[in-house]
Amino acid sequence: RRHTRSLCDWSSDVCSSDLFLNPLKSLGSDYFITNKLTAAIVHGHGAYLYWSAPNIKHDTNLSLESLRRTLIKYQEEKGVLPPVLYLQLDNAADNKSKRFLAFISYLIEKRIFKKIQLSYLVVGHTHEDFDVLFSVTSRYFKYKLQRVRTIEEFVEGINESLKNNPPKCLERIEHCFNYSILDQFVDPNFARFNLN
Repeated sequence: RRHTRSLCDWSSDVCSSDLFLNPLKSLGSDYFITNKLTAAIVHGHGAYLYWSAPNIKHDTNLSLESLRRTLIKYQEEKGVLPPVLYLQLDNAADNKSKRFLAFISYLIEKRIFKKIQLSYLVVGHTHEDFDVLFSVTSRYFKYKLQRVRTIEEFVEGINESLKNNPPKCLERIEHCFNYSILDQFVDPNFARFNLN
């Protein structure tokens, strides 16, 4: 579901073209920015891609923000959401947290969906549609582009790698809602929800 890519921090004198192809381990992450790429694939419709810089924590809030944006975009494009939402998620902890499940319950409580069915990919899954999408992008960055110096090159690289099957959107997430407000509705003993 996620993929990271490094960008050089040009504010430093340490960067050179050789660092992109074979960065020194001693540099660690001091001279690179690690972006996150999140995908939401709506089968039969298309992929929605969201990227974020390190200032956005990679947690349940980011997963929920990606889901929220995808649902809004789909509704704007189709005019209506289906009555049943089928979610297939990777096995990451942020997709199984009480906060994530509280948000799913909230969508039912507010009658946005009549039913939501969750399923999770098995550990070590391979050749899923997400893996294929990220593999195409990863190979493009590794073998074709090889270096990424700016945010613009990062975004252009993603678009270019997927030009045969372009995503519905490639959008930067600069801010996430803090969905921790949902935590107060979760019974800590039984993980049940009281959204009223």
